[in-house]
Amino acid sequence: MTRAEASKKIRNNLNDLGITYYTDKDINESIQDAYDEIVVYSECIEKWIDLPVNTLIATEGGANPWVHISRIIADYYRPIALLNQTTRLFLSPLMDREQDDYRWDWQLGNGSVGDFIINGPEWLALPNSYTNVGNKPLRLFYKAKAPKMLVDTDFFRILEGFQILIEHYCTADLLEQNQEFSKATGYWNQYEPKLEEYRNKIQLLSKSDRVFNRP
Repeated sequence: MTRAEASKKIRNNLNDLGITYYTDKDINESIQDAYDEIVVYSECIEKWIDLPVNTLIATEGGANPWVHISRIIADYYRPIALLNQTTRLFLSPLMDREQDDYRWDWQLGNGSVGDFIINGPEWLALPNSYTNVGNKPLRLFYKAKAPKMLVDTDFFRILEGFQILIEHYCTADLLEQNQEFSKATGYWNQYEPKLEEYRNKIQLLSKSDRVFNRP
């Protein structure tokens, strides 16, 4: 489904309820809000990117060791896995609190080359020991945010059977803006369980992919 097709369905819903004054801009903004929420909540878009090892190396001297990944990858939401393409092995994620309990200046130590450190979804780091391991870039697999829809021919990256979520969200959203709260409730009551169903489906698909696929 394209943005134009979604907009037509939303406008038809509103017209049936006697609401005809929303502009294309109003509807497109609501569509983008819906797309952003659905993609982030369901985590339905997965991507990967190759990063030079030194991009993630902890800073020498104990200064801020963290790399803010969303400043490097515009559509980054959270990490899935980090692959060492030299050894063909995935790194094990560790929380920064575990490292702090072990050694307060962990970023300067020769920690395991099989680990990477997480501080919340957006901050990643590697111990200095990684400077001597291979010269191939690390491959970061990550959950992505929704792309911006710029033209009416843009397609949604949502499974076909769940694209009706856009229609439900936007119709409810625009009805609420018109203070038609009781009418909006009917669409929210369709949207919320369907969104939960989509999230569960995506999680099952992601788990099966990781069981049966190798890097």
